Amino acid sequence: MKNKFLSFFLFLSLTVMLSACVSAQKEQNIPEEQEQESSEEKAPEISYVIIEKRLVRSDNNKKIYVYTVGPKVVAEEVCDMNGNVVKLEGEIPSGTVRQYNLNDEIISEKYYDASRVAEEKKTYEDRTYFENGGLASIKTYTNDVLDGPAAEFYEDGNKKIQANYKNGILDGDYTKFRDNGKIEFFCQYLDGHLNGHYKEYFENGNIKKEQEYLNDKKEGESKEYFETGVIKQKYNYSQDVLEGDAEIYYEDGSIKKTEKYRNNKLNGDVKIYSNNNSGSPIYIDSYVSGKKISRTAYGNNGKKLFKEIY
Repeated sequence: MKNKFLSFFLFLSLTVMLSACVSAQKEQNIPEEQEQESSEEKAPEISYVIIEKRLVRSDNNKKIYVYTVGPKVVAEEVCDMNGNVVKLEGEIPSGTVRQYNLNDEIISEKYYDASRVAEEKKTYEDRTYFENGGLASIKTYTNDVLDGPAAEFYEDGNKKIQANYKNGILDGDYTKFRDNGKIEFFCQYLDGHLNGHYKEYFENGNIKKEQEYLNDKKEGESKEYFETGVIKQKYNYSQDVLEGDAEIYYEDGSIKKTEKYRNNKLNGDVKIYSNNNSGSPIYIDSYVSGKKISRTAYGNNGKKLFKEIY
């Protein structure tokens, strides 16, 4: 009887201890599970759009792609043959862009962040072509505004214009070519205004005219030449207004006339020479504020012949 009682007592003690251990284990696991559930509730939802990009047209000059989200076309992209984007119509949303080849096989997959791309400067070349396929122009754009080198061509391929733009306006060297490849004129721009050298040329390549400009106005000495390269005339400008001495020449290079200007008007003596290289004027006309007041005539020996008053 005593042995049975001891066995029952041991069995009861073990049962109580085992129950206590199980309860403790459960109490330890509850916070871990609750923490896991709480963490899962705080995790942000990850959602993205699948955008499919397909080539719909390709020729010698450009490639055209369409972007679709499901059955809807969201954008159309025109690229040159180097892959530079020339034109984009519509909006590509943020998401994963899957590009397909002509066999409808995925050839690339990458994430596109529309907000980041919008902040970046997009620089590309725009090329136009003649009907015969020849290159007509190459212009550089940044965010769809002319920015950088620009060139135009004749149909035979010779360059017509070489220029440079900054934020949509001319800035830097500008050269116009004849169809034979020789320069017609050269000038310089700053912020859309003529600033610096201007040079014009004859068809034979000899210089025809040269002038300095400051904010679209002639400044300093202006020179013109005969087609042979001999100097034809010299004038001086200040803010586009004739000032000071001027000289006009015969085609053999000898002096033909000297003039004086003040505020864009003849003022002072105008000396006129014959082309016999005598070195002495044959007439001296006097001006005041653009008005001729007298003329004095001289013989070839420099002797005074007469004087007229006006």
